[in-house]
Amino acid sequence: MSEPLRIALLGLGEAGSIVAEDLAGAASVSGYDPLVTRPTGAYERAASGAMAVADADVIIALTAGHDAEGALASAAGVAQAGTIYADLSSSSPALKRRLAATAEAAGLRFVDGVFVATVPARRSATPLLASGPGATAFADAMTPLGMQVTVVGAQAGEAATRKLLRSIVMKGMTALLVESLRAAEATGELEWYTEHIRSTLTDITPELLTRLLDGTLTHSVRRVHEMQAAVELVEGAGVEAAMTRATVEVLERVGETGIPRGSAL
Repeated sequence: MSEPLRIALLGLGEAGSIVAEDLAGAASVSGYDPLVTRPTGAYERAASGAMAVADADVIIALTAGHDAEGALASAAGVAQAGTIYADLSSSSPALKRRLAATAEAAGLRFVDGVFVATVPARRSATPLLASGPGATAFADAMTPLGMQVTVVGAQAGEAATRKLLRSIVMKGMTALLVESLRAAEATGELEWYTEHIRSTLTDITPELLTRLLDGTLTHSVRRVHEMQAAVELVEGAGVEAAMTRATVEVLERVGETGIPRGSAL
């Protein structure tokens, strides 16, 4: 009978702790996070990053982007040559490429990995994109353990690029919601607006997305004027209109630059 896969988790925040708990059912898991001290019975908690990674077959770093280089530094020179090192931070493609170069110099097989949905909902089965020299080996190792890994390229940074493109919409939409909710509250329309926006967003279809883009091309001037009026409304209510003003700027350039259209749109 073969030995269970040895996995080290660097970063035990919300996502990291969930992944560690799930993988512990089918692998030997050791985790480390200097800021997380809560007890766990599901997996071993190492006293240091070096101790966590020393015998690992796979290292998964689930840190914030600004901690990614430090996490890799704690593994470089300690982990065995050939170990898979998967950085799952939401970082820039440039940083991922720098991490890949550092990992390669340390004899590690680097993976640029990114989750493309929220981890608490689907836990370790959350869809994950992977690229880089270790991506295929990572997918082969983790798929049998229930992780949903899709390899998107051989170069570090390719997965990060897709993640950040998605983030422009998801985080941008969130920022728009925050700004519009503040304006709705300031104008006394919060209850109506929350119900209206919920039904609007849940009714989005591919056809609606196409109409939104087509209509913007056809009616860009009118939509600019409409959003300029929206800026007046938001600012007149005493709310900062950063996202609304940015929408005006984007729409003002649509007539000149057009809208790129993939096959899905």
